[in-house]
Amino acid sequence: MVATSKLRKLRATRARLDLSTQENQQDRNSSSPNVFTVDAILYSTVALQEASYEEIDEACRSEMIKEMNTTSRDDGCDPIRWGNSRGLTVLECLDEMKKEIIKIKADKTASDLKATALDLKATALDLKVNTMEDELNTMKLIHAEYLEVRNCFLSMAKRDQLGTASPKDYQIIRHGNVLVHTGDALCDAMLLSRINTNPFQTTRVRRESASYTPHRD
Repeated sequence: MVATSKLRKLRATRARLDLSTQENQQDRNSSSPNVFTVDAILYSTVALQEASYEEIDEACRSEMIKEMNTTSRDDGCDPIRWGNSRGLTVLECLDEMKKEIIKIKADKTASDLKATALDLKATALDLKVNTMEDELNTMKLIHAEYLEVRNCFLSMAKRDQLGTASPKDYQIIRHGNVLVHTGDALCDAMLLSRINTNPFQTTRVRRESASYTPHRD
């Protein structure tokens, strides 16, 4: 009878516990708890000599159980961390590695942007140098002809205004007339394509008075 009474009490207690467990489970299911994660880590090393796999497993389990008694929680991190001292140190090292990787990527992006800017600047400088070389070549082509035309103008002034033209001056005048009235295909093409943005645009040239009066002391 005593055993039967104890058994009935145990069954009643178990029934109450099962009912309470079901109610608690329903309450948890009906509510919306704030779910969060925790980084849990245990890290240690085990020094072993020759051992079987079973002995290695047993030694590691014993070491982890021992380290479980030295764990602590770090609430200053997100997510919260839990583990032994060496394990938490490993997580801190991982954080530093992540920060370093982010910094390296940012530096690489900045370096790439700087390199692109330098490439664009070098391209612009190359274009500017090419333009200046074209203009210089054009000036070289027209320089000799320009001097001959100005020389012709001076010889005409000596003939028409001063009356002191020499046979050499008349030769210069004749050569200058041929030069100014004869086309120079290469020079003309250079002038039209390199200097004038519009090949049909008329270039305005400032002309001095036809009269030429030399300065006399």
